[in-house]
Amino acid sequence: MFWEPGIKLIIESLIRLGRPMLEGCTSPQTVLSQVSDVGTAAARGFLSRVFVIEIDKRGPEARIAALPVQQWGEYQAQSGRSKKQVFVQEVDRAVGAPFVIPSGGNPTRPQGRYGVPAYPAYERHVKGFIKSAGEAEKFLAGRIDRTIGLHLTDDEIKEAAVQLHKAAKTISADAKDKLLGLVVLAVLEENGPYRLSSKIPRGDTSLAYLGPSVLQKDKYLAAELDIVKERFWEARLAEGAEMGEREGEEAACYFCGARGRVVSSYCKAWPWFTTTWNCPISIKLKNKDLVETTAVCPRCYSALTYGANLFNKLAKPIDNWLTKELFSPSATAVGRSISKMGTPETIFGCAYVLPVLDNVLDDEDYCLDFVDGINSMLNNSPRGNRVDLHLQEITGFELQLPEEMSGDDYRLTIIYYSGDVSRGDIHLRATIEDVVPSVARKLKNITREIGNLAVDTAAELYPEVSEKYRAFLKKCYTSLPYLLSTSYGAPYIWKTLSTVLHRGPISRKRFLLNLAGRMNELSRKLPDYRELNDEVIFYIAFSEFLDKYNRLIAVETGNGGSNLMRNWRELRRMIAEGPVNELSFQNAEELGFAAGYLVRVFSRQYWHASNGKDFIKHRVMTFGSSLTPSAIWKRALARVDEYALKLNMHISNDLRQRFAVVLMEYSRLKDDVNRDKDAFMAAFWAGYALAGDKKEPGEKNE
Repeated sequence: MFWEPGIKLIIESLIRLGRPMLEGCTSPQTVLSQVSDVGTAAARGFLSRVFVIEIDKRGPEARIAALPVQQWGEYQAQSGRSKKQVFVQEVDRAVGAPFVIPSGGNPTRPQGRYGVPAYPAYERHVKGFIKSAGEAEKFLAGRIDRTIGLHLTDDEIKEAAVQLHKAAKTISADAKDKLLGLVVLAVLEENGPYRLSSKIPRGDTSLAYLGPSVLQKDKYLAAELDIVKERFWEARLAEGAEMGEREGEEAACYFCGARGRVVSSYCKAWPWFTTTWNCPISIKLKNKDLVETTAVCPRCYSALTYGANLFNKLAKPIDNWLTKELFSPSATAVGRSISKMGTPETIFGCAYVLPVLDNVLDDEDYCLDFVDGINSMLNNSPRGNRVDLHLQEITGFELQLPEEMSGDDYRLTIIYYSGDVSRGDIHLRATIEDVVPSVARKLKNITREIGNLAVDTAAELYPEVSEKYRAFLKKCYTSLPYLLSTSYGAPYIWKTLSTVLHRGPISRKRFLLNLAGRMNELSRKLPDYRELNDEVIFYIAFSEFLDKYNRLIAVETGNGGSNLMRNWRELRRMIAEGPVNELSFQNAEELGFAAGYLVRVFSRQYWHASNGKDFIKHRVMTFGSSLTPSAIWKRALARVDEYALKLNMHISNDLRQRFAVVLMEYSRLKDDVNRDKDAFMAAFWAGYALAGDKKEPGEKNE
């Protein structure tokens, strides 16, 4: 039984991501901060109470004493008006006692393997330390057995527990914040990770300061980070071996082919694979035999662990407003409105960059640039005069692509998922690989233009457009996921996003089908035009997006049976002011726009002549019927003179002639109209809405 092929590809990409960070390009201090949880927000509470137990085993008998309870960090005021203070940890110290916060199972129980004796303590643990030395001993005994290279006798464990109890009694059990803590056993022995220093090791990236020695005055406890890092990797490898390991010439790594010792790909740093599942693991395959599925050598396993930790830190949630849009039905306006009222499941996105050719990382300068780029993605902060590429508009989540990684010798991988990671309950939504950075850059430039176009179109529809509405339009229309979801619907969003990022053809026909359906539904609310006008804005904006995408990016176009309409301003000018004998339309869409424009001009006169009746609702959409091209032709275009005569309306000869041209063009393009009804109707409402900025009473403005 083997893992699903796509999962193997993800594992391979994580190995490729972690390897250059691991091998020779990063200091032990940086490695430990990135592969452990000491720098995360979740670790702050643990580092606000650090219990360091000094254990000197260099003599005939071990000497044990507890340091005063420490804070590895300080409380700082939050930015803004909030007066609440947040504990900010000192990562440079914490890397000397790296730990991983459990992401599954019962976090208060011993889990996995510990590289060094640094154990997160939850509230019930800390309260137990305060209560008795026996509770402290229970805590230590279960974890010491799982710690790499640590050997303490029963008497030494008991004494360490007594010292832990004494230290814990100095803190208040009634603290306002959660009683979290970190227990560190600083064992001084030959070849161990901890030693004494004659001075506080500040500024030395090879050492981390744990606190002043209690057993030896004027000395300071320090962690040798090279040894800490080695122990940390040994612990991770031991976790993989829990699900099976093999040795010998016949044992080969699935990813690099190295022979020797191999372990399973089971990795606690990335709980996307859990042995509690019945699938994808065969019921005939025991957990201890997981190495038979995808064997990984120690080198690749360390890279996988590193890459998995980077993945977790790079993952960001999609904004809540956008998630609602992604799950909104695209074919119904009411459905879209209702779906936005609930609280959707959080969708996470993660993006990372890999070189097209791995051998380029053999060059030290290139490798250093890669490491610097990944670190900048983690920090997500400006870097002087670097011109980094921000791609949140394209991906839907916060993403900064470093300048040195935005060339076409790199490829971007984007993964979307949801679910409870702590339980291994992962729903993989989409994996989009091999995205060329220059394509993402072009798409970003286009969506920015579309955002401006949406605001300009709104200004044509409403006398005034508030700053709030402008900001809303900018936010929506510069978002590629929003544009695609609104056009094609939730079932197609991931496939369509992948297609666009790979320069493939996307259908204009489906976009018009969904749009026309929403417009038809909203037309029943006349004379309330507000929501219908919003759809007109989307029609103009996404049509422009398709045009630019097909001209500037797509390898091949995907119009789906409908030709694009000319620029609406040019078309409106021709219909309103151009010589009547030169009026002509290239397709059903342009004809629909012209019909909508002229009907709107006539409806204004009709409103005044009929004491405030809406022409379309009163004469065209009779008895609540749907508006169709046929109804527009028979009940509107062909009967203008009849309505004018009944109401004693004056219609200019010029307007009559323009109606006549549209009628003749309708006869000529009737087959095209029947084939592209959705295009005709979408353009009809656009022409109707964009016939001018004069509003009848009852029409709602922003």
